[in-house]
This record gives sequence, structure tokens and C-alpha cells, in this order.
Amino acid sequence: MYEYTSAGESGFGNLHLKYAYKTCDRLLIQMFKQGFNQIHEAVTIKDKSKLYKSRVVYIDKHKLDSDGKQDYRPVQVQEALLSCYHSVLKRRLVSKIKINQNQFAITPSGMLLAKHKLALAIEGGLVAIKFDVKRAFSSVRHELIEKMLIEQGVSNIDSRYIMNQIKARWSNNFHQLQVGINQGCNLSTILYCGFSNQIMEKTQAAKDQNGNSYKFALGFIDDMVVITTPDKIQQTINETIALYKEMHLEVNTEKCECTHPNFFNKSGIVNFLGQDFGKTAKPLAKQITDNLKKKFDGYAKLDIPNKDKLLLFCQCIVITPVITDLSSTSRSTALRTSSFIKKLTSSQWQTWKKYSTQMHPLMHSNNSHLTSNAKEVLESSYPARTTIR
Repeated sequence: MYEYTSAGESGFGNLHLKYAYKTCDRLLIQMFKQGFNQIHEAVTIKDKSKLYKSRVVYIDKHKLDSDGKQDYRPVQVQEALLSCYHSVLKRRLVSKIKINQNQFAITPSGMLLAKHKLALAIEGGLVAIKFDVKRAFSSVRHELIEKMLIEQGVSNIDSRYIMNQIKARWSNNFHQLQVGINQGCNLSTILYCGFSNQIMEKTQAAKDQNGNSYKFALGFIDDMVVITTPDKIQQTINETIALYKEMHLEVNTEKCECTHPNFFNKSGIVNFLGQDFGKTAKPLAKQITDNLKKKFDGYAKLDIPNKDKLLLFCQCIVITPVITDLSSTSRSTALRTSSFIKKLTSSQWQTWKKYSTQMHPLMHSNNSHLTSNAKEVLESSYPARTTIR
């Protein structure tokens, strides 16, 4: 323990944090608490400049940039104590900032859920359009971040700290930057999701001349796919580009993709979160089934009453958005192979179904021109608005 050193100014590293957590070492915990208070009470970043020193590493994107050269993503490596504090602050922000339910960045197994939902939409006859934003994180306006924090009711002291942090990132002389949030910081994900949330909200609020919803968005941080009907593709493209422009973000149309071959890449293939989707995309039933089983068995090991376990199952974000999308075969497979589910009585199973139904209400609309599967997917993307916690 004493031989372990950290590259950060505080001398603390991840090993120290894990040790304090496992042993409840009061001395270490008190030191961390004092450090957090000093961070929080600093009037400006300058007051604790050594703590905010960081280095930047460049991660290969495995693709070429606009000049045909290898593209890299800059990621900030922070002091361990600062990263730990930002994790605490992130939890507070998640409980405050309202995020669209189809933004899966802060949802457990969110990447898998987003891809599953996209596959279901394509299988149902809907069209997927992926939008690429130029330098998304680097283009975020600070005044819009500050406005979002105020509107969402984030405390003044937290807002002040966040604005100081993003304005002084990667800066030796701490001059005031006006745009950009740094990738690699624990706060970046929730800040970007909160900043761009109105793009997803306005996308899903759009109605056609008959008052019917005709599009919805699936997002994972700055990766966003808009799902729409074949007759609304060009309209959806124009409207989405306009929404990004309102937020001072620029869409790179050369890198946009669409599952309809007459638009953008012409191949009819969309790459979303590392996976290709086309006309023959299949739902990720096996992955979802395995994920459900793992979650079921994990809760089954908890030393709590069966009733509480059922509530945990139903409240789990991993299950709720997907349970109505899964085929009966996949769902029954997940339940049948779970050691705990096999022990449920009939009444307990009815309780499970009741809570699942209550937590996933559907908004019904008259989309008679869609196939039944496409209609189900489109409707299931508009449950009652909730705040992810």
C-alpha cells in the first residue's frame, strides 16, 4: 500500500480509493472528504491549479479524417482524486438533469439496448438515419451548458464549479475558454446528454398534418440515429440538421448514413455503435436474453425478500424498455433459464407482469400505413416521460 504511488499531485490513486472503500479506513476517508471540500469550495480553478493538471492521450478512431489522415480522439487523463469527486458530482447531476428515455448513455447496458431497438425498427419497415456531428464535444457552447444547468435546477455551487472546470480545461494559464467539454472526464457524458436533450425531445414531439408521430431518435452520447417512415426521410433530414444548427452544432453530411439507398452513403448500411445495420437487420434477441438472465441471477443472490427482488427486476432500466420488444420465445428463455425465476409462484409471476406493464405504458397513435411490427416499435418509443436516476 505504501509503495503504491500516483501520477497525480495528491499522491492518491485508484488503489487507495479501493482500499478505503473495502476497509472503511477512517483516516483515508477523512482525507478524501477534506480534499473534496477543498475542490468544491474553490472560488476558481486557479485556487487549486495543481489538482487540475492533466495530460491528454490520443485514442485511434480506426478511421480517416476529412484530410484522409488517421483520426484520433483526445481524451483527458485526470488526477484520481479529481475523477473520484467528479463521479460523486455526476450522480447528483443524473438525479437532477432530465434525459430522454431513448438516450441510453447513462442506462445500464445502454449500448446493447440502443442497438436492439434500432434492429427492431428496421425489421418493422422503418428507416434509420445516422447523423454525424463535426467535433461534437469540442463545439458545445458554454453559455448553453450554463443555461441548461440553471433550467434543470442544479445548485449554484455545483453549476459554478462545473463552469469553472470546463472553461479551464487543458489550459496552462487558465484563460477562459468559451466552447467545448473534455472527453475522458466523468462529467462529460451527462453534460453533453443534458445539453443535446432538446434535440431528441423535439424530434419525438414532431407530428405530421394528421397529428401522428412519425419519427423518434435513439442516442448514445453524441451518436444519434433518427427512425422515421420511408415517406418522411428528406423531411426528417432537413428538420434534424436544423435542430443541430439551433444548438450551434454542424452536421457532417458526408459521413451521415441511411438504410435507404437513395440517401447519403447509397449503400443502405448504417453503422451504429460499431455494428452495421441494413434492411436485413435482426433483433439482438440472444444478447438481450443473456443480459436479462445475468441481471435476474444477480438480483437473486441478494439477501432480500422475494417481493423486493421482483420490484428490482421491474424497476431495472435494463429490463423495462426491452421486455415488451422481446419475442415471447426469447423472453420465456430468459425466464426459464434463470434459477430464481423458476422458483416463482403463480401469484409472484402475476406481480411481475403487473409491475412490468405499469412501468412501460404505450402511447397509442393511428399509424395505419405502417406494418404492425413497425407501428409497435414506433409507439413503444413514446412512454411517459421519466427522469433517469
